[in-house]
Amino acid sequence: MQVSAGKNRKKFVDEINITPLTDVFLVLLIIMMVVAPMLKTVRADIHPPDVKGANPLTKVKVLLEITKEGLFFIDSDAVFTKDLAERLQGKANQPEVEKSLVIRADALTKTRAVMQAMTAASKAGFKQTTIAIEGLPESRGKELTDGLEKVKMTGESAPQ
Repeated sequence: MQVSAGKNRKKFVDEINITPLTDVFLVLLIIMMVVAPMLKTVRADIHPPDVKGANPLTKVKVLLEITKEGLFFIDSDAVFTKDLAERLQGKANQPEVEKSLVIRADALTKTRAVMQAMTAASKAGFKQTTIAIEGLPESRGKELTDGLEKVKMTGESAPQ
């Protein structure tokens, strides 16, 4: 507090002086503005090694594709929704199959269909489930759906 002296009267001034506080914040802001770009350094000088003569992979991953209509295909074979976990279990039990599943879906696929696939994979015992970043190309979705139409023409029903 500060005492202000006037004519025989003492007056207390009870204001906070924020100038030092503002100075500290401005100094911290400048420091952060200088340091922040340095934290984003990218190592452009890292090049992955070329591997020659490596042992080939003996186990394969299972590929589960989902079309925008919500149809499931395990390694290009159409699967009913109700049989999805059972078919994935059958694939997981094969000795040459790695316990890893790659889910590849169309950009317009409903989230529910992807969640059904992940639940079925968990029930089937897959230890790792990967959702492909590259979506199901439109040509591949059409190819799978056309293959399904051929199955329908032979008398089998479509997966649901």
